[in-house]
Amino acid sequence: MTDFADKVALVTGTSGIGRSSARRLAAGGAKVLALGIDPAMNDAFDTLAKSEGLTMSARLCDVSDDTEVAAAVRDCIGRYGRLDILVNNLGSSVTPAGGFSVLTDEDWESTLQAN
Repeated sequence: MTDFADKVALVTGTSGIGRSSARRLAAGGAKVLALGIDPAMNDAFDTLAKSEGLTMSARLCDVSDDTEVAAAVRDCIGRYGRLDILVNNLGSSVTPAGGFSVLTDEDWESTLQAN
C-alpha cells in the first residue's frame, strides 16, 4: 500500500468512489476530509471511519457552490495545517426520462456546476 503518512487529503464524495478513495488514503496514513451533500451518507462515512480507526471525517458541502468549497478548503487547512492531496472525483449528470431532447437549461447548468 502507498504510504500517505503525514499527508492531508480533501476528497469529494462520501459514498462510492469518494468513500473508497478516502479509505485508501486514510489506511495509508493520510488525514482525510471528505465533502458530501447527503447528511445520511456523511454520517455513515463518519461511522465507518470510527469503526475502522481511520483519521477521516465528512463535512457537508455542495461542491457546485464555490463559496461552500472555499469554506471547506479553509476548514481542512484549519484542522490539519495544510492540504497535500485533492481527489476531485465527483461526477454528476441529469438524464430526464425523455432523454437529452427534454433537458432544461437548469438541468444543464446543474450538471456543469457539479462537474
